[in-house]
Amino acid sequence: MSRLPFPPTPVPGWDLRFPWLRAGTTRRVLPGLHEMLPFTGRGRWRAVARSRQVHGSAVHVHADARGGVIVVGDGDGHVTAAAGLLLTVTVADCVPVFIADPAGMTVGLLHAGWRGTAAGIL
Repeated sequence: MSRLPFPPTPVPGWDLRFPWLRAGTTRRVLPGLHEMLPFTGRGRWRAVARSRQVHGSAVHVHADARGGVIVVGDGDGHVTAAAGLLLTVTVADCVPVFIADPAGMTVGLLHAGWRGTAAGIL
């Protein structure tokens, strides 16, 4: 299922409820995430790393996978119905919020800290 040397911890119960979706969390490990995801390449990963979470309510909508990697600007959430696209957020003392619409096979991933929650990201 996973090509990662350190597979993500699945979201409990989602494999049964949403068999078409792979969702999980990882922790900071060595090697870095850019080394664990061979399809991104180091150059693309550096571009992804330049996108910043800003503790706000901006959510990016991704229409297609464009080869599996889409580099976006500043924001705190992602939504897509594109198959094969990896959505990512990083958290420390904030919460990752996973959203799934099985009827439309649409998923979202939000970085929800207190500022983003107060700004209406949910």
